[in-house]
Amino acid sequence: MDILFPPKSATSKRRSSSDFKKTNLNSTLRERQIRKLSQEKNSSLIFDTAYIYKPSTHLPVTDMNEISTQLTVLKKNFDKQCSEFTKRDLLIGVLKSELDKIHEVEKKQAIFKEIKLIEIKSLEKDIEKTKSLQDQEDDNREIFFHILDRMRTTLVHLKNKTHGYKHSLHKKSFSLITEKEICNKVKESRVRTAHALTRLKNLACIQKNEEKKEVEELEKNVEKRRIASSNRAERRKKQAEIIEKAMIESQSTKLEEVRERYFLNKLWYSITTLRFQKEQSNSKKFEDAHLRIKLATGIKEIPLFVEKFLTREKTYREMLLSVKEKEAQLNVYKEKIDKMQKEIEKFNSGHTELKIDEGSRIKLNKLHKELRENLVKKAQIMQVYDKVAKWVLRIKNKIVVNETDNIFSTQSVMENRDSLRESFDELKIVVIGILKGLDKGKFREEIKRKEKLKEIIEEIPDVDRGKIRYLSNFDETELVGLETDLALDEIMKKGKKNN
Repeated sequence: MDILFPPKSATSKRRSSSDFKKTNLNSTLRERQIRKLSQEKNSSLIFDTAYIYKPSTHLPVTDMNEISTQLTVLKKNFDKQCSEFTKRDLLIGVLKSELDKIHEVEKKQAIFKEIKLIEIKSLEKDIEKTKSLQDQEDDNREIFFHILDRMRTTLVHLKNKTHGYKHSLHKKSFSLITEKEICNKVKESRVRTAHALTRLKNLACIQKNEEKKEVEELEKNVEKRRIASSNRAERRKKQAEIIEKAMIESQSTKLEEVRERYFLNKLWYSITTLRFQKEQSNSKKFEDAHLRIKLATGIKEIPLFVEKFLTREKTYREMLLSVKEKEAQLNVYKEKIDKMQKEIEKFNSGHTELKIDEGSRIKLNKLHKELRENLVKKAQIMQVYDKVAKWVLRIKNKIVVNETDNIFSTQSVMENRDSLRESFDELKIVVIGILKGLDKGKFREEIKRKEKLKEIIEEIPDVDRGKIRYLSNFDETELVGLETDLALDEIMKKGKKNN
């Protein structure tokens, strides 16, 4: 049965089922046509092409009727037989067609079987190949897993190495940054020193040039003085000659004219000599005062000293207030130090075998620290006190010319530090006495002159202030400052006399 009817595939089954359906439809259509023919009972449709017997002798009517009835029966039977025959023919045709289809399907199935067998053989070969490839791939897989494990271990090792390299690189970068900062600082210091050197060189060159100019000016002044002295000697010689000539020609009228000229020249010479002597004395006074100011105050420029002299009342008040505050602090610190010393003496006078508690030790340590701090503060206050005393001494020496007095000597002030307030009071009394002895009109005139002098000094540029020299030519405007200083000296002397 398998050989006759081999197993059908899905596609062949679908085709056979579709063919069978088609044959069934055809058979059903034919059966419907036969049923219609039988139901309609129209035999003419069947016997149109069929053979019809026509006899030559006509039968009688009775026989004709019987024959017709028989014929009708025969026709009916014949029709039935024809219909059955047609049905059977149709069934045979259908079966033949089905048989042909089955043979075709068998042929197709045989061809399909052969194709499938060939495909099966090729698939078996492919399966064997795939199995061999799978075995190879399994081997490769094991190899790759082994390589992967090795790579993981090497990766961990490399990560550790990279971490170490990063750490060392971070350290080296940090050290490099520090070295760069040090190098930059060194470079900056070098640049600063180079700038400072250039500035110092420039200052040295400027100072040298200024000193050279001052030396040249001094040399010029010396030469002018020498020329003036030589001119004076020549004038004296000429005057002596003129006197001799006048003695010879005293009786004549010319002699009288010469005498008049001589006396006029002599008068002019005496006036010029007196002016020169005054200028010398005034310049010496100025130089001595300038040296005293430099030594006492350390101020080199005269206008700064004038400004400080004009504003010394304010500084005097401020210094008095600061001295009072510092004296109050000193008294407080002295009381504290005396208490501490008494406590230390009591402690030292007691028994040495006494046991000291930790609390008392802590207190003693605190007291020692406070004592040290107080001693440091005392030293600082004494330094301020000494500075104030020196300042008072300078002002006293400026007011009072007699510096050899014991009251105004540095030793007396440093030895008797407690008498600083008394010295301030004495200084106050001296200043009040000087101010009382002054006339208001003269005092106003002196203030006006001081203001004029200040304006003149402000008008002079800073470069030319230290280079002012008094010329040999006499001028009344040059004696404005000298008269003010002379008036101040007179005021100081009057104050001393009143005291």
